Amino acid sequence: MVAYFLSAFSLVDYLVVIFSFSLSTLIPKYIKVYFGFELVHSIDSLIDQNLIYILVIDFYTYWQHRWSHSSKAMWELHKFHHSATELNIMTTARIHPMETAIYNVVASFPLFLMGVPLETYVGFWLFSNLLGHLHHSMLPWKWGRIGRFDLKSPVAHRNHHSTESK
Repeated sequence: MVAYFLSAFSLVDYLVVIFSFSLSTLIPKYIKVYFGFELVHSIDSLIDQNLIYILVIDFYTYWQHRWSHSSKAMWELHKFHHSATELNIMTTARIHPMETAIYNVVASFPLFLMGVPLETYVGFWLFSNLLGHLHHSMLPWKWGRIGRFDLKSPVAHRNHHSTESK
C-alpha cells in the first residue's frame, strides 16, 4: 500500500527531480569547462537536439530495464511490479520505491551529461508516465511496427508481463 501511494502520487519521482535539479545545470557547465565543449547544444536545431535526447533516453531505459531483469539485486526490487496477476492502471504504480529512486537517478544522469534542459527532462518524464499507464492498460492497441519495435504498445507490453514462455 505504501509503495502504491508513493508511486501513484510520484512522490519518489518529485524528490529525485528536486534533489537532482542542480545537477542538470552543474554537470553540463563542468563538461564545458573541463572538456571545452557542450555535448548536444553545439547542434543548432532544437528538433534535432530533442531527437537525440529521445534516442538516448530510449536506448538507456531499454538497457536499464534489461538490467532490472538480469541483476539479482535489481530483480528483487522489480519482481514486485511483475507479481501483479493482471494488468490494469494500478499495475503501473506497483513499483518498489527504491527501484523508482534508482531508476530516476540512473536514467537522469546521461541527460544531465548531455545538458538536457530541466523542462525537457520533465516533459520526457511526463510522457514516459503516460506511456506507462497505456502499457499497463488492457487496451487492444498494437500500433503497428512502432508498437512492436519503437514505442512498445499495450499489447506488446502484456507479452512482457506474461507468465507464458512464448
